[in-house]
Amino acid sequence: MDDIDRIEKINAMTEELKKFGFFDDSRDAVQGAKSLLMSNEEQTESKIFTSEGQVVVELSNSFKRFKDMTTARMHEMTRTITSLQDQLMDITGTLSSLQPRREPLRADPSPSFEAPRQEEPRPQEISKPEPIEPVKQEVQERSEEKPYYEKQGHFTSADVQIEDIFYYGNKK
Repeated sequence: MDDIDRIEKINAMTEELKKFGFFDDSRDAVQGAKSLLMSNEEQTESKIFTSEGQVVVELSNSFKRFKDMTTARMHEMTRTITSLQDQLMDITGTLSSLQPRREPLRADPSPSFEAPRQEEPRPQEISKPEPIEPVKQEVQERSEEKPYYEKQGHFTSADVQIEDIFYYGNKK
């Protein structure tokens, strides 16, 4: 009868440990429940609780271990929460420092930098623009030399020699 009670206690403790997030895996939770409810000697020898005094002592020890595990978990969660709060404060500070920069951009969405202004040429320095005709002639000469293909441009097969790209000799 004591074995059944012990198994029920271990199962109940396993459920509680999984419920409160101490263990994710069932096997680990069973081992944790056994370590809480049974001493090392009892785990190796699988002794049955013989007297009520031992049961009370073992339960008090298991509750102490459970309390220690709970406080450790709470301290870990507290550290996590404080680190998250610090990160949130950093993000808030960054956003507040960026807020003044955003307001002028809303009012004037043009870029904030200005191109350097060139001085207007004086009337004496104004000259007539140079003729663009030589450029047009150059383009016409290029088109006369090589035909233009839509996908290839002005390249022909003679421009790229396959022998220069691939090596057909013996590998050494």
